[in-house]
Amino acid sequence: MIQKIKADLSLQIVTAVLLAAFIFIPVGSTSLAQNDIILWLSTNIFALGGSLFMNGLKMLIIPLVIGGLLTGIVGMSDLGKMKNLALGTIGLYLMTTIIALAGALGLSLLFDSLIGFGQVMQLPESGAVAVKETGGLAAMFANVIPENIIVALVENNMLGVIFFVVMFGIAAVQVSEETRLAVSDAANKFNDIILRLTVMIMKFAPFGIFCLMANTFIKNGVQTLLPLIGYVAVLLTMLLLHCFITYGAIVKFVGGLNPVIFFSKMREIWLFGFSTGSSSATIPVTMETAEKRMGVKPSSASFTIPLGATINMDGTACMQGAATIFVASIYGIDLTMAALLTVVVTATMASIGTAGVRGAGIVMLSMVFHQVGLPIEGIALLLAVDPILDMIRTAVNLTGDTAVTVAVAKRNNMLDEDVFNTPLDVLQAKEAEADAKIANTRQAHA
Repeated sequence: MIQKIKADLSLQIVTAVLLAAFIFIPVGSTSLAQNDIILWLSTNIFALGGSLFMNGLKMLIIPLVIGGLLTGIVGMSDLGKMKNLALGTIGLYLMTTIIALAGALGLSLLFDSLIGFGQVMQLPESGAVAVKETGGLAAMFANVIPENIIVALVENNMLGVIFFVVMFGIAAVQVSEETRLAVSDAANKFNDIILRLTVMIMKFAPFGIFCLMANTFIKNGVQTLLPLIGYVAVLLTMLLLHCFITYGAIVKFVGGLNPVIFFSKMREIWLFGFSTGSSSATIPVTMETAEKRMGVKPSSASFTIPLGATINMDGTACMQGAATIFVASIYGIDLTMAALLTVVVTATMASIGTAGVRGAGIVMLSMVFHQVGLPIEGIALLLAVDPILDMIRTAVNLTGDTAVTVAVAKRNNMLDEDVFNTPLDVLQAKEAEADAKIANTRQAHA
């Protein structure tokens, strides 16, 4: 078991949270919280360790967005050749992301108004952040186009940075092929380095999270964990609704296909995505299922599925919406309508730059929190339950990739409906029969 924990970051995070809870919930729930030694540890050790880890996450925000966006946009070399396929795919991916965000925000606000996420907690000392004044919708949209991109980078104006990178990527696609390839190669290499840096910093996550949770438990005691029950319930409900209603509607009304048949063939993708927690790692399985079990032509699947793994992060969008309302609620922060719209715009654009690997979604969440002035230290609470939820979010992301792939393929006459409508067990029997014939042929030649 110890070796398994050493090899699995998610288990390390869960272990760190449980250890901090076991040691410090009793402390925070009694007068021991005012002990001089405990106060010294909280102020000088745990606050420092938590701040260093959170600073590391903040450091990654802009590089991850730049690398992810450029890689996704400049890599669309077939955009001109596959205009209808590309526009339909990108449109559906962005539409489902907005639905996921709006739905999660709405469901979370409804839950908070009817039941409430829990008692208001103390703001962490390092996170005593003043809520940003958005200045209304006009000011928010005015900040989308920055006067100076360097100033936008320094001031963490994420909407301005995202706008500039998107426009830069679109311009790079329209220049000469030689220049586009050079930019694409540089973006891929830069993105690879940033992803490796993300992995390096996430290795320190168990230590940073232990410090953050220890500090939180000392200040708030057992009431720290109680609000998480509501957060988990809201997020799971939204994920299930989005998975089966939103994607089912796309398959039915955009693709004109039977959603029941579609979901019956998703089992292998779900299991693989749940176990890996990575959309990118599941691409081979998703493509094989789309082509062999659902009848999508390889020329279509090879474009829409990798694109989905890059820009379609609906599960993460659900988490960002629910997490925003949850953290604002437990810290007693009121978010204006302009701030909520900022969350939708920022998180939708950021989903294009969210890497399909563990940990990237949390980094993007810190960007959303920063944009609307929420204490980033609140993310530590979410990490207590995030490993399991992350696997479910990945399964939702993969369902969206496949649903859009199937619907777009059908509308562009790139889907074999006979294969799609054939029951899974029949297809598996045919595959087994074909494999047996190949094996017999090899034995005969041997």
